[in-house]
Amino acid sequence: MESYALGIDIGGTKTAVGIFDAGFHEVKRVTLPTQPQDGCRELVRRIGGAYRALLRETGIAAPAILSVGAACPGPLDLEKGAIVHIPTMGFRNEPLVQYLEQELERTVALENDTNAAALCESVFGLGKGLSLVVYVTISTGVGCGIAYRREILDGAAFSAGELGHFKVV
Repeated sequence: MESYALGIDIGGTKTAVGIFDAGFHEVKRVTLPTQPQDGCRELVRRIGGAYRALLRETGIAAPAILSVGAACPGPLDLEKGAIVHIPTMGFRNEPLVQYLEQELERTVALENDTNAAALCESVFGLGKGLSLVVYVTISTGVGCGIAYRREILDGAAFSAGELGHFKVV
């Protein structure tokens, strides 16, 4: 049986859910509006619906999904698998991993979205072969992630690279 991974990218305005093959090639992806005003649990419910639709559309059986990774803005508590507070979305103290695992019936790994982007750039992107990659994102929020020797630097309180509080006009 072929194996696959599910990737979830939660953003302030849109959320992407995709299935990837063992070589990290995208099989199929769907993007949905995040709609943070509806709450974190509702977002997770819609992520679950997108996941089940992807399985139906691709013909992939759920047991073939061997890993699930979720990237989300923060700050996050990665030990607890929880959102601490996402000011741009209004989410605070949400046990995101618990919600996702219940909805998807799979173990879920959580990482800060910009840290995940830094790691991906260091492994697959323009940073491939470099020992240090710093990734800055300016989108719904502002973030910075650092990958050193193809590993994420989380730092104290999972806040390495965080730029602080910026108001972008």
